Amino acid sequence: MLPRLPAIALILTLAATSVFANPITKTTQSSVREISQPLVIGTGAVTGIYFPAAGAVQRLVNDQKAGVHLAIESTNGSISNLQALESGTLALAVAQSDWAYYAAKGGQAPFLRPNSELRTLLALHGELLAMIVKADSDIKDLDGLKGKKINLGPSASGPRTIMTAVFATLNWGINEMGSILDLPFAEQSAALCDGRVDAIVFLVPHPNAAVQEALGRCPTRLLPLTGRAVDTLVTTNPFYSKSMIPGGSYTGISADIPSFGVRALLLGTTRLPDQAGYGIAKAVLGNTATLNSLHPSLARLTAPDMKADGFGIPIHAGVAKYMAEAGLSAPEPAPKP
Repeated sequence: MLPRLPAIALILTLAATSVFANPITKTTQSSVREISQPLVIGTGAVTGIYFPAAGAVQRLVNDQKAGVHLAIESTNGSISNLQALESGTLALAVAQSDWAYYAAKGGQAPFLRPNSELRTLLALHGELLAMIVKADSDIKDLDGLKGKKINLGPSASGPRTIMTAVFATLNWGINEMGSILDLPFAEQSAALCDGRVDAIVFLVPHPNAAVQEALGRCPTRLLPLTGRAVDTLVTTNPFYSKSMIPGGSYTGISADIPSFGVRALLLGTTRLPDQAGYGIAKAVLGNTATLNSLHPSLARLTAPDMKADGFGIPIHAGVAKYMAEAGLSAPEPAPKP
């Protein structure tokens, strides 16, 4: 079994990859043998989840000698990664499924033009909403939030974006809404325990240290997120999906908690050679037990979980080929534009 990736190893990898600019271009040939430089994965902050999760994929693919060598690079996250994929300055990137969808389809700032070359390779960890209320709160479900004080974090944050869509689906106007606060996420646990807000929200992989801290700061509980609004959002937006916060993720919570959210996706473009996509898929999907051991966010993933064919973005041709060979059903990949 491969050891978990220590932070210093990932930082050294980052330093080593800085010389590899634009490792794949529109003129790249389709043979993996002609990929002479590592393909760089754009991730996120070194202290975040995308960096070590992508590092686990990199480690597994490189150790499996999949015919392609990967490297990772710290970036500003989903939006900058998707922009770099379009410009060709990154070969691969991790991004939230909602932003990836907007980049593929266009019409949503900053992705006003569709990127018809964007392709999915793998679905990584889920990022599920965790809504926390006081243990003695009368809030039992989403409808119970009507008229309450809720912290959704800064403008354009993930929780605020998703919960705004929830409220719109519920047809809540100004009269139904309570106070919507924009406290920094680092301050919201104290605000809940002090009674300044009635509910707080995180959008994270689980388990998560910030959620555990919030649950342990004062008597609190996780709110189940189900109902018509969730059903409608998931049905009409392919980048949202339902899942469970597993029981045992947090102290004192033994039952699964229903929720929904987005997925972290490994993405490329049609410029990525088919053999490279095939090699990455084979190395990862064929060795999920090893992947599970490399980072907590990946611990529960299975090969079927990681199929990236249901997010409204075409799947990469090389990945689709491996999925078909491995008995993981996949649609026909879209033709290259």
